[in-house]
Formats: sequence, structure tokens, C-alpha cells
Amino acid sequence: MINLLNAESPAIAGDGFRSLVEQAALGIEQVSLDDRLLEVNPALATMLGYEPAELRGRPVSDITHPDYMTETTDLTGQLVDGTIPSFTVEKRYLRKGGHAIWVKVTASLAREANGAPAYRIAIVEDIDQPETRRSTTTGRRGEIPRDG
Repeated sequence: MINLLNAESPAIAGDGFRSLVEQAALGIEQVSLDDRLLEVNPALATMLGYEPAELRGRPVSDITHPDYMTETTDLTGQLVDGTIPSFTVEKRYLRKGGHAIWVKVTASLAREANGAPAYRIAIVEDIDQPETRRSTTTGRRGEIPRDG
């Protein structure tokens, strides 16, 4: 498995990819198939009030608001089984200390050379300001409708 921030990886070294990930304005996370954060870039760590090293190895459930865990698990399962190639969802993440912020997460699955699932890659955008939050299901600004 390639570590997104490993400068020694031949897939990354020499092409500026490490700089792209580390200096990106949006959060980037690499998540294991058992839903643990393998790597996060500085933008995501800052967004959540952590240092990158504090997030590595933690379960995604530590940063995902409980209201969105079922949806996250369902969408991840669909990625792994190949039902969907990617997904975008607006949900709440938890900052260090427990304060919830709105984020837009776009995720896809990285695969090994043989096609087996390797890990999930997600781009995370802070959309905590109400005027920037848009429902992806209704096209209206504001909170995403929830069943139940």
C-alpha cells in the first residue's frame, strides 16, 4: 500500500505529489479498510484542531458526528464492493474538544494492482458557514434532509 505522504515511495517521490498533499488548501485523508486514519494532511488536521500525528491511527468514528456514522459505513461498503466509484456527502465532523463543523467529503477507493481494495481517499472541505452549505439532494441551501 502506498502511503500518501511517504517521500520514499517511488510513486510519489520526485513528482511533487507530497507537496501537493501537504500544501493543499483542502483536507485530505487516507483511510484504511477498517476505517482508521492512515494519513491526514495539515489542512485537515488544522480544520479539526489537531496535529496530523494525533489523528493517525484513530478510527474515523472519532471525527465523524454520530448522526452520520451509519451513512458513512453504508457508502464505504458500496465503494469497497464496487457498487459506486465515489461519493460526495455533506456531514458533520468533530473538532478536538467535540465541537461539530459542517464538511463536504468526496471519497473514492484506491485499489491494489490486482484490483483488490486498498484504502479510501477523501477530500474534505470545510463548509461550516451556513451560506456555503448546500443540500446535495434538494439543491437548496441549508441542512441536509434526514429520514426519521
